[in-house]
Amino acid sequence: MLYKTTFPAVLFTFLFAIQLHAQGVQLQGYVFEENNRGYLYGAKVTINNSSTGQIVNTVFSDVEGIFKADLMPDQDYGLIIEKDAFEKATASVSTRGNRPGEKIFTKIQMTRQPGYIFDVTLAEEREDNAPIDA
Repeated sequence: MLYKTTFPAVLFTFLFAIQLHAQGVQLQGYVFEENNRGYLYGAKVTINNSSTGQIVNTVFSDVEGIFKADLMPDQDYGLIIEKDAFEKATASVSTRGNRPGEKIFTKIQMTRQPGYIFDVTLAEEREDNAPIDA
């Protein structure tokens, strides 16, 4: 008897979670160094709801500087972007006027901190073309 009562509840919860995820607006963006010096890997993007100030998500940029996050429609958000050796950057995005399932795009430019002159990464010679986590 326990199986018959819990299975519908689990199924309903699963379908409800899928429905909620499908109703969001996807934010896609990339982080790059000023003067187009390259994409920034591992930049921390903290997303706050502008009206409540509550943190709704924290994501990191990938090797190509790209980050993604699901946001609720009809809201305004503030972004705080942080990376070692760079000044903190801020941006704002809005999902107002976007329907669920749509995507919005942003790009974030970061500036090196003053006094930060030179950055070198040394690695052994490699045969393959796999990306290196510098």
